[in-house]
Amino acid sequence: MTDEEKMAVELDEKIENEMLTELEEKDKLLKEKEERYLRMYAEFENYKKRTEKEKQNTALHAKADVVEMLLPVIDSMENAISIETEDKNLKQGIGLMFEQIKIFLEKNEVEEIGKEGEEFNPELHDAISIQETEDANSGEIISVFRKGYKIKDRIIRHAMVIVAK
Repeated sequence: MTDEEKMAVELDEKIENEMLTELEEKDKLLKEKEERYLRMYAEFENYKKRTEKEKQNTALHAKADVVEMLLPVIDSMENAISIETEDKNLKQGIGLMFEQIKIFLEKNEVEEIGKEGEEFNPELHDAISIQETEDANSGEIISVFRKGYKIKDRIIRHAMVIVAK
């Protein structure tokens, strides 16, 4: 092999090594960019999930606030329905309005809490009295003084109940 051929082979090897080094650097840079992209994508997905959850919580709190403002009206309507009157049209009209309110509550996932016969739960009920009775088990609700309401896991108002001793 001549000197020129040796120089050409050495030059080819040198160029090949430089190209391999450059390729390895580009490959490393590409991997870094890909990892960065994946991290950013994961962060963005977490952000979307977090904001969606915050949006749902805000909507839930808004619903609960509206229902809380309606509770005195609901209580008054229930009291009006229970009053005896000779005016059947008035009683029927109040009953129809109350049914519309109940439909509104159902559509907004509002549940009543505090029913006679349920087990007393201090997270849902406020005991205003404890009475001895043979007609119910100890810790059972025997009377509801004021209904409570909740949306999903959020208590809007605790039920006021009388509990068996």
